[in-house]
Amino acid sequence: MRGRELFQWFKPFIALLTVLFSVLPRTVRKKLFIYHRKTNGKYGMAIRYALLKTLCEGLGDNVSIHPEVYIFNENHLKIGSNVSIHPMCYIDAVGGVDIGDDVSIAHRTSLISFNHQFNDMKKNIKDQPIRVAAISICNNVWIGANVCVLSGVEIASGCVIGAGTVLTKSTEKNAIYAGVPGRRTALREKLIN
Repeated sequence: MRGRELFQWFKPFIALLTVLFSVLPRTVRKKLFIYHRKTNGKYGMAIRYALLKTLCEGLGDNVSIHPEVYIFNENHLKIGSNVSIHPMCYIDAVGGVDIGDDVSIAHRTSLISFNHQFNDMKKNIKDQPIRVAAISICNNVWIGANVCVLSGVEIASGCVIGAGTVLTKSTEKNAIYAGVPGRRTALREKLIN
C-alpha cells in the first residue's frame, strides 16, 4: 500500500486519536509529541500526526513525520497535504513556516525562521534580539539531505534543492539550486528536454 492509500485506510483511527488528544492541555500534548519523537513504524507516524494536528496552525492529509524530527514553535507551522519530513530534520517556526502540498524534505534538513542580530558591539551576540521572518515552501518541492533554509526564504513551486545547500535567498520556479550559498544551477525543463 502506498502512502496516500495507507493514510486513507488509517484516517478514521487518526481522526479519533486527534479528537482524544485535543481534550488534553496543550502542554501535555507537546510533551506527548516529544515523548513519541523516537517511536518507529506506522504507530509512531499516526501518533505524531494526530498530536501535531492539534498543535500546529494547519496540517493537511497524508503527512508523514518520521522519527527524530525536532519541531519547535509549532503553533506558527502550516503543512499541506502529501508531505514527508524525514529523520533528523529541525524546524523552528517562531517566525512562521508554511510548507505547501506534495513536498519531500530529506533527512537532516533545517528550517530556521529567525536570525540573531549582531549590530550592538557592546553586547554578546547571543544576548542580542532575534529577527524573525517566515519561510515559505511552495507546492511540488524536493529538498535534499542536509539542507539549511534560513529565515525569509521562499522556495518556489517545482524546485529541487540539492543536498548540502544553504538557502539564504528565495528561489525561482522550476529550478534546481545547490551550493553554499544556494545558487540556481539549471531550470528543470531544460534538463528534461
